Amino acid sequence: MIYLEDYIELIEELPDLIRDQSEELRCLDLELTPEFEKLETDANTLFQQKSNGQITPEIFKQKWHVIKKGYRKMQTRSQQKIEITANMENMMDRYLKKLEDEIAKFRRDLDVDNSESSARLMEKTLNDIKVQKDAREAERNHLEDAVKAEQDAKDKHEKEQLEVALANFQQQKLELESRNENKPIVSTENIDKSDPNKKELSLEMLLYVSRVPRDHHKHADKDFNDLDDSTGSISGAFPSDEEIINAAKVAVLLPYLQENERNNLAQMITQNSLVPLSAWHPESVMNGKKVLENYLVHISNPIKNGFKGPGRPKKEANPEDIDYVEILPEFRERVKNAHGIIHKVYSEQCPALDLVVKEQITTFLTNSNIFNAAKKQASNVQSSSKSKNVNSATMSGAL
Repeated sequence: MIYLEDYIELIEELPDLIRDQSEELRCLDLELTPEFEKLETDANTLFQQKSNGQITPEIFKQKWHVIKKGYRKMQTRSQQKIEITANMENMMDRYLKKLEDEIAKFRRDLDVDNSESSARLMEKTLNDIKVQKDAREAERNHLEDAVKAEQDAKDKHEKEQLEVALANFQQQKLELESRNENKPIVSTENIDKSDPNKKELSLEMLLYVSRVPRDHHKHADKDFNDLDDSTGSISGAFPSDEEIINAAKVAVLLPYLQENERNNLAQMITQNSLVPLSAWHPESVMNGKKVLENYLVHISNPIKNGFKGPGRPKKEANPEDIDYVEILPEFRERVKNAHGIIHKVYSEQCPALDLVVKEQITTFLTNSNIFNAAKKQASNVQSSSKSKNVNSATMSGAL
């Protein structure tokens, strides 16, 4: 075994030598890469400047000489890398040749004592290596088969779950379809617009609140036992400021829209309703502000005949004629505030919409042939009147 020990002692310094030379190659790469990129950029810029005529031939030659000098320097540094790799290759060849020499010497020493013992030993060693290799290969194949079987079982389980989920989805879809088949469908296409009893969207629906008499709660709440309210006061439900602002904006916009645009707006507002509406009540279109103000007063007045729905409020002559005394005390300030909000929205939105409409009409008339024809006709009339005046003056002078 002295041969093996001598060889191991010989190659102890080999890892350090390879590491040092590899580190030297790495340092050269780090130095040369930025320089090479810089030379490439300078060369491309130089040729582009020459093609554009930005530099003279003399300056081009000078700069190109500098770039070629940089390339030659890089070539020299690259030659150092080639020498380092060649030295590493020669060093590995020397160590391999030394190993082969040691093995041959070991064979000769074995064959001196026992003929052909080295061949038998080599054959046995190769067989052992082959057996170990086959065992490792079998173990690797066994692990791969186990992993594959586990993945197949997992995929099968996921597929079964997906099939179950798909079956449940199909069942739910069938139930939903059967439920929809039994459900009556209301179509807005069959609504006759000439029918006077057809339902139309009104601005009151945008502010709808449930009017519940307090008498309805007296037996359930002991706090109302001491109240002697013969008017049937309503609960404290009242539209919010945001709802009032949105309703007022819709009321302002309606008169400025075409009929089909108003119908589309009604469908959009009631699209989630059981029976979508596709038209607006004429009163909401023509007198939207008055409709909103009257409805707010209506829901704030006492219910004198017990519980009833909101219905359609009575028409008031003017907002100034509203008697706030008849309104329930808890709603007086709310109604006044709501009327102020509606008035503010109309004051802000109406002038802006009027301006938009005026600009559209002006643009239409400017680009219209009718406007050009009228302008031409006016100029002809003016020129004709001028010619008549000239003729009259001439005739007067002749007379």
